[in-house]
Amino acid sequence: MESVFSEIFSFRVPGGEVFMQRRFELSPDWAGGLKSLPIVSDRSTSDTLFVLPADAVLLFRAGALTLPAGGTYSVQFHGSGKYFDTPAEALAYMAERWPVPFSLWRQKLDAGENVLQQSQRRAAAFAEGFPGLAAFNEALASQIGA
Repeated sequence: MESVFSEIFSFRVPGGEVFMQRRFELSPDWAGGLKSLPIVSDRSTSDTLFVLPADAVLLFRAGALTLPAGGTYSVQFHGSGKYFDTPAEALAYMAERWPVPFSLWRQKLDAGENVLQQSQRRAAAFAEGFPGLAAFNEALASQIGA
């Protein structure tokens, strides 16, 4: 199965950026294949396939994406990933591995700041790779009644 990731959030650490992502798989029953979906390859991460969170929800509801049996949450740093079955496990790992940056991120979250933003390089990859995203989302949402 082809894995597709949706970035949940990221935060800066010494030496780079840490990403928490949700992993999906392309449904074998989806007739259109990857070319029919708003999924882009991010060249800065070895051509890993990404989908925006809102699109992941629509595609999951439409049956194009499925959840793998395990390891659906991923923590990525410099191209290396560690997989977890629950978000709590992923967050605990991040708090242990990067305690100070994670604590600062958590303080912003607790203060009500919007910390669930995608990285700038991911936004650029979507702008370049799928310019018709808004029209696609409207069409898909109307088809599945979202």
